[in-house]
Amino acid sequence: MRLFDYMQSSEKDRTKWLDSFQITTGLKYFGGKSVIGKYLMNHICNMAVQMSLDGKQANIFIDAFTGGGKLGLSVPEGWFDTIVMNDLNYGVYSYFKSCKENPKALIEMIEFIGSHMDKNMYYFIAFNRANNGTPAGSNLAEAQRLADLYDKADARDESGEEDGDVYIKTAEQELQKEFSEAGIELDIDAYLTLVDARAKILKSKARTAAENLEFITDTPMEELAAGAMTYWVTQMEFLGTSDPYTVAYTGETQDNKEGLAGNANEKEKIERAIKHAKRQIPKIARKLRKNNVIIENLDYRELIKKYNGLEYVDTYGVKHEADKSLGQQNKLWYFDPPYHPATLYAGQEAPYEDKFTWAMSREMVQILHNEQMETYGEIRYFIKSDYDPKYCYKQFSEGLEIISKKLYELYRVHGKKWTKGQKKEYEALTGNNLDSSLFKDESENEQRESKGEIHERINKMLTYGKRMTQQMAYCELALHDFDTLEDIKAGYYKILVGSFDKGVKDEHSGDSMKGQEFIWCRGFKDESWAYKDK
Repeated sequence: MRLFDYMQSSEKDRTKWLDSFQITTGLKYFGGKSVIGKYLMNHICNMAVQMSLDGKQANIFIDAFTGGGKLGLSVPEGWFDTIVMNDLNYGVYSYFKSCKENPKALIEMIEFIGSHMDKNMYYFIAFNRANNGTPAGSNLAEAQRLADLYDKADARDESGEEDGDVYIKTAEQELQKEFSEAGIELDIDAYLTLVDARAKILKSKARTAAENLEFITDTPMEELAAGAMTYWVTQMEFLGTSDPYTVAYTGETQDNKEGLAGNANEKEKIERAIKHAKRQIPKIARKLRKNNVIIENLDYRELIKKYNGLEYVDTYGVKHEADKSLGQQNKLWYFDPPYHPATLYAGQEAPYEDKFTWAMSREMVQILHNEQMETYGEIRYFIKSDYDPKYCYKQFSEGLEIISKKLYELYRVHGKKWTKGQKKEYEALTGNNLDSSLFKDESENEQRESKGEIHERINKMLTYGKRMTQQMAYCELALHDFDTLEDIKAGYYKILVGSFDKGVKDEHSGDSMKGQEFIWCRGFKDESWAYKDK
């Protein structure tokens, strides 16, 4: 359906069309839009309609953080004169550029790498696929730093000292720098929680670096090689992870996925991946050419400058003159940035090779607020998708309250079976004091429960409660990322996209856990779009 037809259609016909909408996958990528893509596309289409109603023909759609490429590849044909798919990661950029310009050679390169694929080859390409010859593109220096950190920790461990203090000290130094740059003041408890989480991440990364240091080189990758390597890294990883320190090679694991050969071996998986590339890459190539897609490899800030007709600096540090004609065209920006540490459960970092720091998250909000127009120009129409830390904080707060009530009732019934440590943990978690006057008599059935069974229930709930408390601290820190755009300036809205299955079950209810996806946007004129907290 073309833009004009969409504008003239009834709500029923629009919904029917969107329900049948096919999302095109470019790369298997963590955080991809396979499930929510059509819902986001609904808002992208409606924003294009709004631009048309404003007398601003939708000239360019810009996907600033392309990743797996689902949205850039799925924009309806003819709605925009040009589509821009940008990613700072050289491997991702090379994959899509090769898809467009030389798909046959890309498939041949994928086949060649596949013919040598094993676990060692996999980790080699994971660490080297995004090396474009610039210092930022090489993982060698960072891996060496982490390997040295691992050696220091190992030496301390052998001398009888705890190795954790090395990682904690390093995590604290790195966080202090990040928060200082972002201008964020931290509650001491939240800060210590973050230090602990970052220390665990550093420990894992340092071990991975030490184990794979021999595979890492400073040799720049050609575009075809980088693109093919990126395909293999994401394709042979369960979640489509791209961070070399967190990828896990699935070639040697059993494959019980429905519809595939049971217990498929490594060779069969590699052959399936090659067949998939042969089917998918020609389709991607046709879409990229037909929709006049431009592939960019820029920091999103430099991307904004370029397409707003300002002087910009490319990935290699070369300064380019302003193209005023780009600034005069109407653009719809889509931002789905790499997550900062507060985004994922238990404060884990998202497994991307290029991540946002806290300072970058804050800076992005300022840019979206148009507070730096002298540097970046105006962003008149944009959509930014993500979770809402305010909503998540509310969820975890309510969950903690339920856990606290259950523990309180458990103490009233089984208080005599509680250990001193469990009482102390409960009081620290809830701020409530426990005393024996709360006890009530156990029923006959309750008396039959053993101490071990009771302790298991208590410890499980205490652990779950501590996780919720930790996540609440992360959500509080994350508020600056969004800076409640919809509360600050007129014309900025928050829209609920929908509630989606996260693929995991709640530990207590057994129900499938849901996550709510929101978009933040500027450009809509109708306030009925805006999400209202209930």
